[in-house]
Amino acid sequence: MSTLRVNTIQNETGTTGVTIDNNGLTTINKLNPTIVPMWWGLKGSDQTLTRGSKTKLTSFNTGEIDTDSAFDQTTFTVPSGKGGVYMLQSHTFFDYSNVGSDGEQGYSYFYINGTERDRMGVAGQNTPDFTQPVLSHVTFVTLSAGDTVEVYAALWDANGGNSRVLGGANFGCQFGGMKVG
Repeated sequence: MSTLRVNTIQNETGTTGVTIDNNGLTTINKLNPTIVPMWWGLKGSDQTLTRGSKTKLTSFNTGEIDTDSAFDQTTFTVPSGKGGVYMLQSHTFFDYSNVGSDGEQGYSYFYINGTERDRMGVAGQNTPDFTQPVLSHVTFVTLSAGDTVEVYAALWDANGGNSRVLGGANFGCQFGGMKVG
């Protein structure tokens, strides 16, 4: 039996992949933001949606995180050399209070390269009177360099009016993700 005594393990170019502290605990830099792309933003303002129409959500410009300068506050573009498995997340805060508090359905969609890839919805059954439902949406997808990711939303309310999704400094819609593999 032999023992290898080191504090760090590096690749040939000198990038540290594993650090071992004095207690023998390791830190693996797989999720190091200088290596792994991640982005996130809180929607800075409300956005009106036309009833029943999928609408791209924009202006995720509050508290923004963007490790690779790949997120323009609406669209994330996978950086060169950083393809792989990504976790995508959004929180869509629907608000039907401006149209009678009678919301029926709300949907969140992830679009990859301009095409719907995944959706999540909330709908009323016997009592379709939502006022402010929040929909959390998470999925995993394999992406290649240059692929784009956007989040869309659609809503319906009982009186046929156009409603909105909320933004704001302390609450509202969020959009983000990170490479996980």
